[in-house]
Amino acid sequence: MVDEVVQFWTALFRRQERPDVWKAAPASTSRHHVIACGIGRVGYRVILHLLRMGYEVVGVEQNPNAPFLSLIRREGVAVVVGNARQRDVLEKAGVRAASALIAATEDDAANLSIALIARESLYLRRWKHWRVWSG
Repeated sequence: MVDEVVQFWTALFRRQERPDVWKAAPASTSRHHVIACGIGRVGYRVILHLLRMGYEVVGVEQNPNAPFLSLIRREGVAVVVGNARQRDVLEKAGVRAASALIAATEDDAANLSIALIARESLYLRRWKHWRVWSG
């Protein structure tokens, strides 16, 4: 916890030097949030619905130029840019403290991989239920 706070404040003061770190800092300090991996057509709509229901959401998107990324950021959603199939990216999204993870990329194999990585990493063991849907 102390490390996360130090990282957050360091990134805050170095905002001009490292805007990518500053944008991801709120994600790593979130608690009991929902992580939405993939901010495409489906992920965008899922995030908007979760926000309307009052959930705190952290987005993960691999493409820094994804068309819905700026719209989601305007909604106040913290976004981590990176491949959700990498453990360090899930860590930056605050997966250890998340209450749920949604894999909504356009690639079904990637969605399954994201779910399995989260489960293998013991992050999902404390969750009572987990489901994988395919569009």
